[in-house]
Amino acid sequence: MAFITPMWINSVLRLTALKEILSAVEGNLAYFPFLNTILGMSYDFLPFMILPIYNSITKIDASMWEAASDLGANKTATLLRIMLPLSKPGILSGITMVFLPAMTNYVVLDLMYNSTYIMGSLIGSYFSAYDWHNGAMISAVLLTLIAFLNLFDADEMEEKKGRGGVLS
Repeated sequence: MAFITPMWINSVLRLTALKEILSAVEGNLAYFPFLNTILGMSYDFLPFMILPIYNSITKIDASMWEAASDLGANKTATLLRIMLPLSKPGILSGITMVFLPAMTNYVVLDLMYNSTYIMGSLIGSYFSAYDWHNGAMISAVLLTLIAFLNLFDADEMEEKKGRGGVLS
């Protein structure tokens, strides 16, 4: 609930509030635009990454921890060798859900004092300058990249089905 509730508020309002908080911090973090962009993007897209992982982890049988403990594995080994591979579909789903909005959301860059470019702001700058060809080319590259990631994710899910693995 702590991750979902902020999503009920408009993202521009959330980012403006975060910008005000960062500018009020001692040392004035507004002068670190790259850090502000990372904080803004993380704050904006964190629920889209956490929810698929949470969903995947809740489907894992709780007796896995007990079985790993009975076989002599410590908590770190259990996490790395059992829970992480079984939650891989949720991690891949979260990456897929976050990648496209993160690449195209230039509102965060505009609100957080940043002068760096991501694909969305680069496409927007080309279209604003009426350079339709370069904007369309970068959009096609982004579309190809997204299609490749979705194809890779679908292949991973098919592989899991064939082995009888846990699906999210």
